[in-house]
Amino acid sequence: MRIHSYFYEQAQKYPDYVALSEQHNRWTYRELAECVSNRASSLIQDGAMPGHIFIIKLENCMEWIQDALAVSKIGGIIMPVHPDVTEIEWQTIISSSGPNWIITSKETLCQTIEPNTISLPLRHVNSKDELYFFGYTSGSTGTPKGFVKSHQSWTSSFEGWSKAFSLIESDRVVVPLHLSYSAQLYPALHALAIGAEIVLLSKFTPDAFLKAKGSCASITPALIEPLIRHAKNKGSVQEMIPRCMISVGTKLLPIQRQKFEECFPKSFLYEYYGSSEMGYASLLTPEDARAAPETVGISFPDVEIAFFNEKKERVVTNKENFGKLFVRSGQAFEGYIENEKQTKATFIEGWVTSHDIGFQREDGKIVLVGRDRDIIKAAGSFVYAGEIEDVLIGITGVKEAVVFSEKDQNRGEIIRAVIVKEFSRELVDIQKECRQKLISYKQPRNWTVLSHLPKKPNGKVDKMKLRAELLSDKLRNT
Repeated sequence: MRIHSYFYEQAQKYPDYVALSEQHNRWTYRELAECVSNRASSLIQDGAMPGHIFIIKLENCMEWIQDALAVSKIGGIIMPVHPDVTEIEWQTIISSSGPNWIITSKETLCQTIEPNTISLPLRHVNSKDELYFFGYTSGSTGTPKGFVKSHQSWTSSFEGWSKAFSLIESDRVVVPLHLSYSAQLYPALHALAIGAEIVLLSKFTPDAFLKAKGSCASITPALIEPLIRHAKNKGSVQEMIPRCMISVGTKLLPIQRQKFEECFPKSFLYEYYGSSEMGYASLLTPEDARAAPETVGISFPDVEIAFFNEKKERVVTNKENFGKLFVRSGQAFEGYIENEKQTKATFIEGWVTSHDIGFQREDGKIVLVGRDRDIIKAAGSFVYAGEIEDVLIGITGVKEAVVFSEKDQNRGEIIRAVIVKEFSRELVDIQKECRQKLISYKQPRNWTVLSHLPKKPNGKVDKMKLRAELLSDKLRNT
């Protein structure tokens, strides 16, 4: 079934339940169903057809969800775009995606444009009207790549999501960030698929988030500190935090989790690991996070995880022998846009990867050490950047850390560490502890200390931007 069909089933069962709310407005399931049907009819009258691509470039609003469901109803493909994209980014999106329609205002219908002809990959489905989502990878280690996913890749995971976080029709799912992020859109559409309520925030503020009185929300680690600060200032808002908090984007630091749990003891803070290519893969519960913070948890019940070597052979891994992580589930994407070579490199038969390297412990928990493109050849040996970053973050006085390779006239390739300090600890002491914890060829030879690291909207470090600034000597080197 397409995504809108799940919503209509709930509209039949719970017509008077609140489906969608924002600051001063709300729609019941009956009202939203009527709006979706009317919008779909209008789009068809204007010439919209199955397989057409619709850019949705709106602020968070109820019409955003209405349009996403209406596009599903007519067999179209949504392409969410953040309204704050730059003009250069906007033109790149238009030229590379070939949209048929652009929605930029909730007061008007669609603006039609002459689309470019692009080829959409069909790997698991048979026709374009089975596709639903056109997005771009985060591009944290390279140029963002366009990709598409089908209805099935999202709906097949709805049941597993409900079970993992104990979600039912009485839940209120808060959307604190923009719907153009799939980590926000997916929980919203899942909520409508089970009869729950979506609470949209036009903009995240700790006050608005807590006043939403939700029972579940997906956040990024960057939101945790403002929530804690607000709670300490207000004193009596701890009870307003959702019982289920899901951290996405980048891995939580143990100190972030500790501060959150001390401030909000009645809330359960989960983490999950996944990607555009794979969907969700592993779940880290609060209990597992406290016992094994270096891991990303165990696989979701409906997901298989395996590791493969460079010969595309399945291998047994441990902390001495790593492999590339692959996933097998119903959530796999169809492929990258007009990039068959990269798409083929992402699949091995029914398995799909986002090119992360790691291993599986004896207890089933997964540890990630880096990406296959984050390999540094130092002193003739291969080193994973993520392995060094984990050691650095574990050193007292290091708040954040990123590791790069650099060219060196004498050594060929050396390691640079970029860190954000805390607790006023001296760099020389951090370097000394690093030498105690890492073998010599894994030790950074150059260091840069910053007040903060550039981040992408999903909370991940923008490594491309950071590397460019390092190369242009804009940052202070030590």
